[in-house]
Amino acid sequence: MKFNGALVKTEERVIGVAVVENNFLDLDPETRAKRMLQYHEGFGGKVPVVVLLESIENKEKYWGRPDLIPLVKDVPLNMMTFKTWTAPDED
Repeated sequence: MKFNGALVKTEERVIGVAVVENNFLDLDPETRAKRMLQYHEGFGGKVPVVVLLESIENKEKYWGRPDLIPLVKDVPLNMMTFKTWTAPDED
């Protein structure tokens, strides 16, 4: 599975940010958890991951661990280097 994302270095840690479609939140919890694990593995399996929901209002909306959201929320998008990553496909 290919996805767009960025590794964001904050003062406290490096966090993976995966870009997902807004319907990600409509997925059942088990499917969301599997996708989060795929993104985690796609970033090398060593960093925690949050997702950035695509937005038509040009307003960033993150979803993931509540302790990580404030860390990435303060980093402007133009300071993140996005690229295409490859995660293992679901079994």
